[in-house]
Amino acid sequence: MNEVSNFQARWATFADFASGAGVSTGTSQAWRHRNSIPGDYHFAIATDASRLGIGTFDVVLLELAKMKSKAKSI
Repeated sequence: MNEVSNFQARWATFADFASGAGVSTGTSQAWRHRNSIPGDYHFAIATDASRLGIGTFDVVLLELAKMKSKAKSI
């Protein structure tokens, strides 16, 4: 599993992750394949994670930012 797959696996299902991000399941699957989550969705994902007790808003937002910076550096 790659970094995005591991991150999304914190939700009960990949469909739950997609719903929290405000995208289709297919879109969230594409993110797993690319190992990258677009920055436009970070706020919604961090909000959902915080709501579900997956992590605090700030920590999840920081994780997403680190994943994005790694993807850009490759």
